[in-house]
Amino acid sequence: MRPRRRARQRGQAIPLIGLMLVILIGMAGLVVDGGQLTMQYRASQNAADAAALTAAIHLTNGYTETQATSLATTVAQRNQIPAADLSIAYYDSSGAQTTTPSSVASIAATVTHTFSTLFLPIVGINSGRVSATATVGVTQGAAACVFCVMSSSANPALDLTGNGSLSVSGGNVQVNSSAATYALAVSSNANLAVTSGHVYLVGGYTGATHISPTPVTAAAASDPLSSVPVPSVTTVGTGTTTLNPGIFSSLSITGNQSVTMNPGTYVFKGGITLAGNGSLTGHGVTIYLACSNYPAACASGQSGAGMSVTGNGTVDLSAPSYGTYQGLTVFSDRNNTSTVDFGGNGSARFVGTSYQLAGKLNLHGNGSNSSLNARVIASTVMISGNATVTDTYTQSANYVAPSVLTLTN
Repeated sequence: MRPRRRARQRGQAIPLIGLMLVILIGMAGLVVDGGQLTMQYRASQNAADAAALTAAIHLTNGYTETQATSLATTVAQRNQIPAADLSIAYYDSSGAQTTTPSSVASIAATVTHTFSTLFLPIVGINSGRVSATATVGVTQGAAACVFCVMSSSANPALDLTGNGSLSVSGGNVQVNSSAATYALAVSSNANLAVTSGHVYLVGGYTGATHISPTPVTAAAASDPLSSVPVPSVTTVGTGTTTLNPGIFSSLSITGNQSVTMNPGTYVFKGGITLAGNGSLTGHGVTIYLACSNYPAACASGQSGAGMSVTGNGTVDLSAPSYGTYQGLTVFSDRNNTSTVDFGGNGSARFVGTSYQLAGKLNLHGNGSNSSLNARVIASTVMISGNATVTDTYTQSANYVAPSVLTLTN
């Protein structure tokens, strides 16, 4: 009888051992596949971080959302994440999705990745899934305004009279003046048209039927180029018809004289005047309009170097394509109240940012700025006579303050 009892005991042990094996394999699956889950999550989070930063860096350097997403996808793939597992979304400051690069305030990259388990299929779990999101907050250095009229009280600050017209594409017009009625004034034969942007005002306006789109009340914009350093130039500029970079007391171009500026940074302590049929050409240049005591700053309210173009004079200027002043063509001392004035029958091809925080910009006469690609920052702007100003702004040709990117996940 004893042999039979032992046989029954051995038979009862086999199912128990099988059950124990299943439990042990399940535990091993939890350990191994649990570790794989952690590893996959970390890889997905790393890929999401890299993709979000890549999209943000390229978007704030002039790329479109489509281009930024494509480059972010390439980075995710290099992190072993299939393109189908990545999604990129662009949001404005209100949290709504936007397709306008200059309006982007945050970028979210989400990786949703499915992977095969190793041991857990034994207990019916064939795959695992992880999801990781990275968000980059974007404080853009890109132009919030293309025509930025900075005076807080001028009446009017942006003034279009006569047959003057201003057409802006690629960004917004901002008028900081709080003047109740005439912060922006557009007369009956003048016109202000903004495409791919808005007209933002602190104060009031007149000439509604000649303004498109309808102005929107907004807060005042701060100095967008406050971080730009003042040029430190010590050498004296040379040349008469062909100029070399350096410090000049002034520049006068008359008659049929043509002057060419070699690439570099020019400091003028006195005015630039161009009259008659003269021309001024400079590519890859930054012109700094200082006061007579440069390198000391202008005193508050001091009128220093300005620019005047009259007669049939022509100006063809473009900014450097690299370096500290990349995209910055005219930079006036922040206290300099002088005027940049284009009049007569003159014309201009002007590429790059014009920065006159305390200065005035006057465009009048029969002048036509048909090849303007500039961010204009001035205390006040007046466009009068038959002046026609068309500004087709592109970020890549203008000065862009460094953007601030903040990664969270």
